[in-house]
Amino acid sequence: MTLIRNNAIIENAIVGVMTMGEGEPDYEHGEDLWRISRGEPAGGIVRVYNTTFRNNYICAIINPYAERKTDLFDQSTFVTDDDIFLPYYEYGPCVVLNDVNTVHFQGCTFTTDQDYSPNQRLRTGILSYNSMFFVDAVCLNPTEGCTQIRKNEFINLVYGIKDLAFSPTRTFRVDQATFDGNVTGLYASGVSDARITRNEFLHINAADTLNQEIFGGLYLDYCHLYQVEDNYFHSDFTGIPTTLRSIGLVINNSNVGTEYLDEPDIIYNNTFERLSIGTLAQNKNRNHDGVKGLTIKCNDYFSNKYDIAVTIWNPQLTNDLGIKKTQGDNQYDIKAPAGNRFTIVHMHPGYPANYYNEGGQIDYLHHVVETNDPPNILPDYISNSVTPMLPSTTPSYPFTYNKTLCCPSTFYSSGGIGEERNKMFIAGNKVDSVATLLSLLTDGGNTEQLNSDILSSTSIQSIEIYNNLITKSPYLSDTVMVSSVKQENVLTSGMITEILSSNPQAAKSDNVLDEVQNRINSLDEDQMGQIMEGLYYLGAKETLEVNLSGYETDRCKALNQLIQYYSSDTIVLNPTDSIIFFLEESGYLWSKYHKSFIFGEKGNFQDQEALLNEIPDQYHFNQNTQEQHDIFTDYITLCKDYYLSGKSMIQPDSSQIQELYAINASSSGMAGVYARNALMAVNNYPYKEPYLLPKDEPKETKVRWESHKPCEQNVLRLFPNPAKNYVVAEIQTKENMSSTFLKLYDNTGNLIRSYPLSRSHDFLFIPLDRFPSGLYICILMHENEKLVSKKLIIEK
Repeated sequence: MTLIRNNAIIENAIVGVMTMGEGEPDYEHGEDLWRISRGEPAGGIVRVYNTTFRNNYICAIINPYAERKTDLFDQSTFVTDDDIFLPYYEYGPCVVLNDVNTVHFQGCTFTTDQDYSPNQRLRTGILSYNSMFFVDAVCLNPTEGCTQIRKNEFINLVYGIKDLAFSPTRTFRVDQATFDGNVTGLYASGVSDARITRNEFLHINAADTLNQEIFGGLYLDYCHLYQVEDNYFHSDFTGIPTTLRSIGLVINNSNVGTEYLDEPDIIYNNTFERLSIGTLAQNKNRNHDGVKGLTIKCNDYFSNKYDIAVTIWNPQLTNDLGIKKTQGDNQYDIKAPAGNRFTIVHMHPGYPANYYNEGGQIDYLHHVVETNDPPNILPDYISNSVTPMLPSTTPSYPFTYNKTLCCPSTFYSSGGIGEERNKMFIAGNKVDSVATLLSLLTDGGNTEQLNSDILSSTSIQSIEIYNNLITKSPYLSDTVMVSSVKQENVLTSGMITEILSSNPQAAKSDNVLDEVQNRINSLDEDQMGQIMEGLYYLGAKETLEVNLSGYETDRCKALNQLIQYYSSDTIVLNPTDSIIFFLEESGYLWSKYHKSFIFGEKGNFQDQEALLNEIPDQYHFNQNTQEQHDIFTDYITLCKDYYLSGKSMIQPDSSQIQELYAINASSSGMAGVYARNALMAVNNYPYKEPYLLPKDEPKETKVRWESHKPCEQNVLRLFPNPAKNYVVAEIQTKENMSSTFLKLYDNTGNLIRSYPLSRSHDFLFIPLDRFPSGLYICILMHENEKLVSKKLIIEK
């Protein structure tokens, strides 16, 4: 064991502290010094207390060690405040972790005295290659209830922390740390089950537009099953500079390789203030139909240029890319809706969007909006394919927004690990129950048979097919609806209208609507309007899907807590046995791959091989998923080769490096990500995390469908009618917008509400939570002249 304490100082060294095996380190590598010690596994345990590392090329390197051990850095400072000594020209990372398990950082400070500039490369605080580490505050007065703590601090660095995973077994926790003035505070790639809570990301700088540098707080690259909660992201910009690119949080491809990653993710209860973009969700953060994926919930956004931006690399794949289709849950619970608070746009003229979306359809479930409600819980400025709506629960949804009640903290658990187990099992039972019900109802329980019946039908079977589809509504799948639309010789336009309008999910499906537009016997405007009414509420099938996703989220959050607990526990003799048990209980496909890595690390290759062989049949793989599974199996076999040779994954030979390149080139899933990260560690693979920024142009509220008929008369349509929770008013008018209003009167003639119009064809979403049951009159008026009126019946 190496023990350093009592205010020691280590300065001007090539390496301050290093664990290593046999042989001398190769100092000839120069700037790649942290890639040294490729020989035998390193021994020794490092314990560092109250030590200052000053102006060392590298302060500490912890190299691979086969057995389980724990290294510790406690209340130590890593400081750079002078020029690098020759023959080196740039500092290396402060601390390098090379495929190790486990390292604790408690109350440490990583800092330089330099601000970022294009000509001055800053150093990284902690550089981790496939290592497990925990960054926690330290209690300074434990006998007094820990009212005083010392946080870890990362100040003026290129990366505060950079973590590249090669497998799902190496995770990290960062809790109550401060990241201040870094180019990127925390970057993680390929990490499963990370916990990032109660941190501050401060002074997130504006981009260097000349060199296209983009500054961010937290970047999750191909990560999943994470907990990101109660963090604060802040930059200093004021006004609306068009070149600012300070970004609080980036989530890139959390659902890449849908054949693997089928669990939901959530960004919960964080605060984003004065940023160019608060939350940027890029590319694939949902499964194919959007039922599962990333939820952005209960976050507070203040004075940001964009609060939430969803961007994609290929506009032709909008249905596959983006975030989870339904944001918020559809349960009768005050905690169910999305619960975000947005920048009040009218206080910041010129700010483009609260919710910018380039991906697939988003149904945004929100709390009841009170008149002049101070918290801006309903996004004012949204882009295409974002539809705000109230949860369609029964009885009428009564809940107004209250931050404490609607968005309680989820990581303070009074019941400890036992409570998390119960949460996981209860949520799992609900998942099984709802999933079974949904499977039985969708397409009558047999999508393949129903779809075959449709595709093989002829014109003489029109009535039979139509009645069959209506009977199975509103639980038709996209597959069946698309096939139905294509059968023009069997199902008339009128039949298709009735079928699709009986399934509200049709109005939100790009695939279905594309086929409708491709019909030779096209639907008229009234028929399209009838179908598109489904855009503004959740149907029965969607409600089950949303509830199922909510229960899966609860199960995933509990699973994350359990994995974090057993990963960091130093007392339990066989913590991986508990992790294996809970992974199996979770039921997710990805958990099978996670288990296979654990079996490999335990040397249990027989069970590993049996598990990998049973996966394709158990999950009914198609050709694409089978190909990706085979590539993943190749990667796991490569990991086995490392294990049997007694080497770490950062110690490959030339043939293994070539195999990593082959896997990276052929895989669209996590195997390719792991291979890329390994190549970045051992072979300087050129990868830079991408930033897909929204287009800098104002985005007004839109709907996914608008009438293309010229407006020759004034039209007012109300749906649903009778209404309960809300009503959507579709308005077409040929009058000047500046003096046109929709006015709502009760049955005694008293004016209840007045709504100004902004477009000649507009949709107004009107919550009815404060309106009692009864008869009302909606009147479209222009300069006090009544244009058209409709009766509205409210039934509670």
